[in-house]
Amino acid sequence: MEIKEADGDTNRKAADNIINEHSGADFYLLPELWSTGYCHAEWFKMAREDSPKSILFMQNLAQKKHFWIGGTLIVLDEKSQLKNRFILIDPSGEIIGHYDKSHLFTLMDEHLYITPGNHSPIFNVGGFKIAPTICYDLRFPEMYRRLVLQGVDIFLVSAEWPMSRKQIMMTLAHARAIESQAYLVLSNRVGLGSDKELFAGHSMVIDPTGGVESLTNEINTTITSEVSKAVQINAKKLLPVLEHRVMSIDYD
Repeated sequence: MEIKEADGDTNRKAADNIINEHSGADFYLLPELWSTGYCHAEWFKMAREDSPKSILFMQNLAQKKHFWIGGTLIVLDEKSQLKNRFILIDPSGEIIGHYDKSHLFTLMDEHLYITPGNHSPIFNVGGFKIAPTICYDLRFPEMYRRLVLQGVDIFLVSAEWPMSRKQIMMTLAHARAIESQAYLVLSNRVGLGSDKELFAGHSMVIDPTGGVESLTNEINTTITSEVSKAVQINAKKLLPVLEHRVMSIDYD
């Protein structure tokens, strides 16, 4: 998805058009900060005045189309602290829960504005255990290993990853899926930011063996893929990596 900084109306219209043009999925994943982008100076205002509109937009869309939807927005928490928050909404339009970005990306000054989260939730969606993660989290394999040991089947990654580090993003995404023997679904921004930073796109669905189910770099489109419990079960039966971990070598 192409994002226009600090323009919630334009971004909501873009998201609506994309989803309506590619209807029929059970779950839709939006990129990181899909409604605002990295408009640091506008974040507090957007969190107060615009993000509630974006949350309501997601709720109404989920209820109308009867699907799950998730993505991150800039929000103010109960202490009036800015959070980069992944919000998960079910087909009835109810907010099931959220994850606040815990690893803040200093190269984009997130740490100067955003308060990090300290909890990584797991949600049950359609018989799968799903864990949301956000962009820079991809560089922290310990986070994914801890979650997969709790039974996660699918990792979600909402991202704003730049073109200059595209290959790193793709390598890390493959690694997290392969080492976890889990699906990884990544939704990344495309287009130019207000600072002329070009974003990488290359949204993808990676299966538990590291195979790419779908990939795209088009402007304002979706990729679709069907996830299967059987694929994951078979991958773990063939090579039970987690069972082969060695105490005092791989963990204390």
